[in-house]
Amino acid sequence: MSKPGTFAAPGHAADQWSGRERSESGHGESRASGERRLARLATFLLTWLAAFLIAVGLLSAFGQQLLAMPRSVRALTVSGVLVVAMNFLVMPALTHLLSRFLRPGTSSDPNNLT
Repeated sequence: MSKPGTFAAPGHAADQWSGRERSESGHGESRASGERRLARLATFLLTWLAAFLIAVGLLSAFGQQLLAMPRSVRALTVSGVLVVAMNFLVMPALTHLLSRFLRPGTSSDPNNLT
């Protein structure tokens, strides 16, 4: 068996990457796989950014009141507001607004059945 990065005949074990055939470009992944990876990275970064902005806004608006609370109550309050805001406000809106980028080839139009 050849080591990665060495020449091997087509169809040889070195031609495979994680059990999948290499794409025609030879990079080991298809274009669709690369787009999915990019969409997952974008979703991760947008989620992190939204959570950060919510936490900063919450601490800016209610910092003094939160500091007066015991640490466990403060953590429970901040995490509770963060989870509710992310699940019911931020992520549905981001998913709808960015659906074309996050899932190329699909549409957020419920009447579109293609």
